[in-house]
Order: sequence, then C-alpha cells, then structure tokens
Amino acid sequence: MTEGNRGAADRDAVREDRDRVREELRDTVDALAGKLDVRARATGTAQAAAETVSRKTGEVEQKVHGRVEQAQDHAHQAIERVRAEAPGRMADRGRDVVEYVRRNPVPAVSAAAVAAVAAWLLVRRSSV
Repeated sequence: MTEGNRGAADRDAVREDRDRVREELRDTVDALAGKLDVRARATGTAQAAAETVSRKTGEVEQKVHGRVEQAQDHAHQAIERVRAEAPGRMADRGRDVVEYVRRNPVPAVSAAAVAAVAAWLLVRRSSV
C-alpha cells in the first residue's frame, strides 16, 4: 500500500469514528434533555396514573355490578321461598291456634267475651 492510500484510509477511518462519536453524543444529549424536561415527565406520569385509575375504576365497576346481580338473585330466591312457604306456615299457625283453643277453652272464651263487651261499649258510646 502506498503512502497516499494509507492516508486516505486513515482519513476515512477518522471520519467514520467522528460520525459514530457524534451519533453517540447526540443520543446522550437527547437522553439528558429528556431527563431534564420535568414537564414532559410529569405529564407522562400523570397520564399513566390516569390510565391506571381508569382501568381500576372499570374493574371495580365490574365487580360491583357482579355483586349487585348476585344480591338481586339471592333476594329473588328468598322472596320465592317465602312465597312458597308462607301459605303453609300460616295454615300451620292457624291449626296451632285452633289446637290451643281446644286444649284451653276457658281463656279463649274469656278473651272473646271481653272483646265482645269492648265492642258493645264502643258502639254504645258512638250512638249516644
């Protein structure tokens, strides 16, 4: 290789090295500028927080709706059970009262007599 070729190759190598260093320096300056841009970083953080809150709100809403639907289902089931069992229970209570009166006729007749006298007194007062 001649002296001129080696000098041109060295110059090309120096230029390539210079361009590579410039590119690295540009990347470093851009990174530092990004770190120093507080407003942009704060805006990015605020946007990320807003997105997180929005996502969490959606998740909570879904859970609440699910729980409300479960509560409504349980309430409807309870209502249906009461509707199905109430007539039988009321009939049982009526039978219990009849049985009590059969076993204890004196208190029942006494209570009926007191009620009749009270009703007669009320009617008599309202007509006078």
